[in-house]
Amino acid sequence: ALQAAFGYIFHIGPLPLDWGLIADLTHMAATKDRFIFALPYIGYMRIHGLGVTKNIRFGVQSLLRVLDEEQRAFEEENRRT
Repeated sequence: ALQAAFGYIFHIGPLPLDWGLIADLTHMAATKDRFIFALPYIGYMRIHGLGVTKNIRFGVQSLLRVLDEEQRAFEEENRRT
């Protein structure tokens, strides 16, 4: 689903820019195993109201969750070395 959303976002092939469909595909990807990769896009769409109801708080929370996951991964990597 996330690959399909990227196809729409970056106009790969003859796909139209349909933010509603992009939002649906991105949220679908977020509910599966690729959620952490989808969160920055969900945050962006929520902050700007692209294809979804504008919700700045939810968008910022999505971005903060990504930062928390990145920090956790960084700390885990440093413990191993």
